[in-house]
Formats: sequence, C-alpha cells, structure tokens
Amino acid sequence: MVKATILFSSVLGLLCSLNVSAKTEYTGDIINGHKVISKLDVSDFPLNSLTKLWLQMPRQVNGQAYHVPIIVAKGKQDGNRFLMNSGLHGDELNGIRVVQKVLHDIDLSKLKGVVVGVPGANVNGMYESTRWFTNKEDSGSHVNLNREMPGEPNKGSFGQRYAAHLWSSVYGSNNFTVVCDFHTTSTSGTFPNFVYADLTVPYVYRITELTGADIVKIDLGVTALGSVESTFVKVKECVDWRSKTCIKDCPSARFVGD
Repeated sequence: MVKATILFSSVLGLLCSLNVSAKTEYTGDIINGHKVISKLDVSDFPLNSLTKLWLQMPRQVNGQAYHVPIIVAKGKQDGNRFLMNSGLHGDELNGIRVVQKVLHDIDLSKLKGVVVGVPGANVNGMYESTRWFTNKEDSGSHVNLNREMPGEPNKGSFGQRYAAHLWSSVYGSNNFTVVCDFHTTSTSGTFPNFVYADLTVPYVYRITELTGADIVKIDLGVTALGSVESTFVKVKECVDWRSKTCIKDCPSARFVGD
C-alpha cells in the first residue's frame, strides 16, 4: 500500500491589509441543488448551519467557467474561523477526501466558530489528472497555482486570474484565524509522513504531535513564494474575531502529516 502524505499550512490569522469588504454574491444559478456564488462572506450564514455552494471562477475563452466546491459549517456560537483548502495540485487527491470527511462528520452542536472547506480548488488540474493548471488560451502552458498567490486579476495567464479569484473571493476576504492547505505527493510518488512546523508556537507544537509524523522539520513557512502558506505569512497579522482588529507579528507555520 502506498503511504501518502498530506502537506498543510496553518496560519494564525489572515492578512488585514488584503481583507476585502465582502458580502456573499450569488449568481442566481443552481448546480446539483446548490447555489452558485462569485464571492463568499461567512458572516452571511446562520449559526448552526451547514451550507454547500459552488464558487464560479473567471470565464475561459469559450465563455464557460469552472466551479469550485465550497462547504461552510457554522457552529451554534461565533468564534474562530478555520479554512481547510485542498486540491491546489489537481492530482493530489487525499486532502480533498480529508476535507470532505471532516465537514461530513462535524458536529455543529459542539462547534464554536466557522469551518470552511474547499474540497478541490484546482478543478482544471483535476480534470486533466495533473498537478498543474493548464491554460487553455494558449498552446497549453502550465501554471502552478500554489506559486501564483495572491494571483493577478487583470493580466497574466488564465491560471493567474483563477488564483486571484480564489484569493479575493474566499481566502483573503473572510478573516480566517487558521488556514490548513492540504497536499500529498504527486501521482505514483511515495513520501514518509513528515511535518514542517515552527515548534516555538504552542498550538503548532500540539498539532504536530497529533499528526504522528515520522519526521519533523522546523520551518517558518516562508520559502515557497506565491504559495497559499507564504502569502498568508507575508504580512504576519492576525485577526481578533471579537473586535475585528489586527494583531501584529502573529506566529505562523507549515506542517506535513498523515
């Protein structure tokens, strides 16, 4: 049996300077019984609710758009905001299943705050069975979405605009307290279970212990420029969910676990 690993980034707080005033924007479309949105604001959803949505992405040259699945679980009380992202590389499937299972099993009566799941961010790569995002507007050039954050909304490749929409519509506009970005080795690869983490941060240390990792590397999560992890780390500001104010110099870290 191939032993897969899951890479996930955790950032205590989101980037106040990139926070965009948002209200959930609905397109009016419905896919498989779930509403389609163009922007997410978790404040709009009622307490004690589980909501499944589709995020409409920028249109391609043929006028069609990909739709990214979004799941919002909101507890009986307000609290911290936790983002679980997966599938930025289209052939890294284990993290997608992790997000699906966590949101399926979550007990809203015990949840304080919000959990947002993105079970498959790179729909293009999933269709192509590849880690890359394949641009359709040229001869098929490849973009690594996890090196393009926070994206480029008005120019650049379609992949860069796709990344920008993920960032402005979900990642960077909801004052998330903690972000986990799940990855695995690519197709046919095998990794040990390992963790990249800043072990000076108590909650990071505890999460690292819970992964049961074979290897732990002390890492600040700042080297992979353009990744979800490093983009969240860049400003190093946290959000106090009660006062909605920024807290400077918050710790951040990146982990890998089974």
